[in-house]
Amino acid sequence: MVTGLALYSWKSATNQPSAVVVVVLTASAWVMFLEDYTVLDRVLFVASHPLAQALVFTRPIFLVALTYVALKQWEIDLR
Repeated sequence: MVTGLALYSWKSATNQPSAVVVVVLTASAWVMFLEDYTVLDRVLFVASHPLAQALVFTRPIFLVALTYVALKQWEIDLR
């Protein structure tokens, strides 16, 4: 993810198309979320602090927003 962020930053700074990088990072984020959910099963939901619970429950919303951004970036790069 750090390498992907650095690559995205480089492409943005040099005004190169970055849709592929954003899509790959989004797909990686979804894979990590699904892996966390399936491997850790209910471990994700034992957070006792309210802030930790908020983070756990808003992660899917963040991923949907990230997917929307990736699709919009793809649309922009196609123009």
